[in-house]
Amino acid sequence: MSISTLKKNRRSETVTVLPLALTCGDPAGVGPEIIAAWLQLVPVARRAGFAVLGPSSWLATLPVGIVSVSVGLDDFVTEPGRPTSEGASVAWAAMERAAQGCQTGEFFGVVTGPVSKAALARIGYAFPGQTEFFAARWGGEPVMAFGGGKLRVVLATWHVPLYDVLALLGSVRLRRTVAAATTLAQSEGISLPRIGVCGLNPHAGEDGLLGTAERDFLNPILLDLQASFPGLTLCEPGDTLFARQLRGEFDVVVALYHDQGLAPLKAVDFDKAVNVTLGLPFVRTSPGHGTAFGIAGKGVASCLSFANAVAVAHRLVATKNAADTWASMKRWPENSYLGDARTVVWSWSPRRGLLRFCAWWKEEKIASRLTKWAFRLASSAWLIPRLSLLPPKCARVTKLSCDSHRNLVWKWQCSWLAKRGAIVMVSYTNSNPLPSLGVTAFTCPHDGGHVAVDSKSALCRKSNSCRFF
Repeated sequence: MSISTLKKNRRSETVTVLPLALTCGDPAGVGPEIIAAWLQLVPVARRAGFAVLGPSSWLATLPVGIVSVSVGLDDFVTEPGRPTSEGASVAWAAMERAAQGCQTGEFFGVVTGPVSKAALARIGYAFPGQTEFFAARWGGEPVMAFGGGKLRVVLATWHVPLYDVLALLGSVRLRRTVAAATTLAQSEGISLPRIGVCGLNPHAGEDGLLGTAERDFLNPILLDLQASFPGLTLCEPGDTLFARQLRGEFDVVVALYHDQGLAPLKAVDFDKAVNVTLGLPFVRTSPGHGTAFGIAGKGVASCLSFANAVAVAHRLVATKNAADTWASMKRWPENSYLGDARTVVWSWSPRRGLLRFCAWWKEEKIASRLTKWAFRLASSAWLIPRLSLLPPKCARVTKLSCDSHRNLVWKWQCSWLAKRGAIVMVSYTNSNPLPSLGVTAFTCPHDGGHVAVDSKSALCRKSNSCRFF
């Protein structure tokens, strides 16, 4: 994996106080070597944001600067490519330690290395996969999803026999799956995703000619869900839906069973796909590939999927923090921090967010050198001290004046935040209309922040008195 790819993933991450736990997976698989290879590419200053869980003999070989958490016997050693019961016990112990650490506030989420389900089953592991394990430890209703590459896929069912699929599908499960697909897309900066749903039968039943499950059972449920998810389709033929997603027609595809979604995903994104467990209290991601015992220890395994898993974990926690911010908005006194003015709220550190905006400005060369440095100086001297008074995980940035140059700066800043998935709130109290700034794609905190707004009047459609755009 190139340094440029790592830097691209790094721009998607959110700085958090707690570290992200990285479990070794099966020590005989490729998990330990891809983690070690990825850590070599991480700057030393950033390694403290990761806690690596595994056997002490392996932790001693990793780059300096990480938080090491030893699990298993101190004298444990393994041979790459040769899975053992002792190695499976180490993988299980790492998962237990990571799950416990999230619950006690030690970690904010987990990126798990690949494990051998067969080896775990031989030592009494009672779950079909890691997804079910973390759901049992943390509670919640898990949904298996995949992203990180060209395709985004969410599964309605996964580790179940094919003949049980239709019996498991129902309105509750489909709603949960579609909601998870929306969350996955929003973590990538897509506020209103277009979600395609695969049919169960060939050609989605061909209106009853090749099966009636879609016409009589699935489509009526999806039709009811369209009121809450306007970008949702009825059942579409699964043999063409993924190609349509690649052409840009859909943002996420919902597959009804395991191989329906993962066969095309791994054909297109085998080295990039990330397994994401949604619907749980904490973030959990994993590389999309398995243990690959056949190439373990040979130095040929790619760490790109693991790097994507780390980046996706940071984006998901940023989306969760932003949702928590909206939920707490009604408890904040109006204009309690920076006065009665336009404000923007985003989900990362105030100082970090401002510096990233300035860095973006420099990178894109939008303004002249003099204007660029003047803005950075003014922001640092006037705005940063005030942002330090704000609640954590949130920042409010005021518009300093109404002249045309500042309006242009405001437009660039808001657009930059929105394109990167930030939840943006803009309010105004003067006669200068927001649409003149060219800002037309934001949400209102009413009804969980999902209510559309009238871009011409800049008023929330749910409440005429709401002055949020």
